[in-house]
Amino acid sequence: MINTQNWPNYAPIVLRLGLTAVFTWFGVSQIVNTGAWVGLVPVWATGIFGLSAVNIVHINGILEIVGALLLGTGFFVRYVAAILALHLFVITSHLGLSAIGVRDFGLSFATLAIALFGNDKYCQSFKEKQESRI
Repeated sequence: MINTQNWPNYAPIVLRLGLTAVFTWFGVSQIVNTGAWVGLVPVWATGIFGLSAVNIVHINGILEIVGALLLGTGFFVRYVAAILALHLFVITSHLGLSAIGVRDFGLSFATLAIALFGNDKYCQSFKEKQESRI
């Protein structure tokens, strides 16, 4: 018989690493295939930031890759996840009630769940905090 009592302990790391993969894929895709993403940049974003849609996609891709690396390595998890969740909620509000919008809505809440949970025991920040107590 399989002992499943410890499985809940792995849920935060599985969620965090899964979203790390998602944000990494989207970030790299935006850098490598910018043209596929330019059409999704809302007009108001180019006006607010004073940048072209191509520049916004590149910056967004870089920020998503950096966020993914921080999530994956376990640094500043709560803050990074909160920023990424807010970022996804903005994207979701722009996309509306579509297949992609609903998917991103779910990813927004999954990322928010990481922000609410904070550091799991596999986070670098958690390990540093534990070592400082010794």
